[in-house]
Amino acid sequence: MGVYTLTEKIKRDENRVDIDKLDPEDIAGDALTGGYIIEINENYSPNDWNSLFDPINYATSGLPVAYKMVYPQIDSIQPEQFDYIHNYVDSFEIVLDGPDFLDPVNGYRKYIGVKSFIDFMLVNEFSANYDSYGRSTFLYKENISDGGQLKIGPPWDYDRAYAPWTVNGWVWEITHPAWPFPFWWSKFREDPEWVNEVYCRYTALREDVLSDDSFQIFIDSIQILLQEPAARNFAKWTELGVTDYNYFVDELSNFMEDRLAWMDDALDPDYVEPPDANYSVTQVSSLVYAFDPVTSDASYLWDFGDGTTSSDESPEHTYGGTGSYIVSLTVDQYYGCTTINSSIIDVQIGIDESVQNELLLFPNPFSNQLIIKLNDILDDGEVSLINNLGEVVIKQKYRSGNEIVLITNLIPSGTYVMKMVSGEKQFFETVVKK
Repeated sequence: MGVYTLTEKIKRDENRVDIDKLDPEDIAGDALTGGYIIEINENYSPNDWNSLFDPINYATSGLPVAYKMVYPQIDSIQPEQFDYIHNYVDSFEIVLDGPDFLDPVNGYRKYIGVKSFIDFMLVNEFSANYDSYGRSTFLYKENISDGGQLKIGPPWDYDRAYAPWTVNGWVWEITHPAWPFPFWWSKFREDPEWVNEVYCRYTALREDVLSDDSFQIFIDSIQILLQEPAARNFAKWTELGVTDYNYFVDELSNFMEDRLAWMDDALDPDYVEPPDANYSVTQVSSLVYAFDPVTSDASYLWDFGDGTTSSDESPEHTYGGTGSYIVSLTVDQYYGCTTINSSIIDVQIGIDESVQNELLLFPNPFSNQLIIKLNDILDDGEVSLINNLGEVVIKQKYRSGNEIVLITNLIPSGTYVMKMVSGEKQFFETVVKK
């Protein structure tokens, strides 16, 4: 009987390839845009369509890049749906092959989820999988409500992977002589941003997921589980000529270490400088601070030190009170080159001294009302009370030269910041309700 592997086929499902269901009536508008699953697979069965472009190994394969519908299947897909996904893939390839493929608006990145293609490439390269790229390669297209792009995956078909004689060379470059490989992968290398992203993603993964130790721990963890069933399998199938299970375990371990070492060397010339995570801090108003990073065009994660975060590039943040806070910025550039920088900022209530003597507040502490007397020098403006959560609890406009009376009987006791805006001048003062 031996030992077998049971594997599902690629399918659409919220727990499989999680894309929108496509019904027969979805033949126009946003509903037509997805989801779809297609496969690149030359298996000598009829193709649903062929690529407009010859594979990079056409000289040895003599075959076109073959597309087949997986979801919906070709015998149930509506003509409008088939035309849509067919034209979408054609458009991606035409743009990628064209002179303006790097155009920031209408270039190839408009059509595909680039990060999925980078991950797919790395998965198939560290495993030296010759059944990838031109065969058993799946792609799925999301509905426009989910981004609408074409993504590659899930990874599939690894019976020809981890071969110990393929330590050196990129699989997408060497190719399998019989399976037609799309031209995409060599073209991607002409994009400097792609080169940077591949280096950064690989380098980041190499720290943990793709580390030598990570692979060795996994191999060791399953080796003992497979020892006895492997012996039964090889006893059943003597024609395999295998008698020493541990030899092949060692062969796999050595392959992984050597293959990853080769990838280290191959990507080393693409070195990317870690991004600068320094930033500037500016007090905008009382308890409100603006943060600006030195590095642009990256992903950002701000931790303001008070339990709140932001992914904006240049956020403004209102603190609930004065004090010292540790602010951290994580900058991720090119999909994995990451730098973290932290600093302490002292949050204060700001005072514009140019208007400090132009008004009078009383009583302070106050109860049911707070009176503000203005100097005629002040322009018309607005006055607010802000609680210790940064929330505006009272806002009131005023006229120059008039006395302001804020009715405060409905707000709870506590400390507030009085903010007055008069033209370009601002004034802040701490007030207390009894």
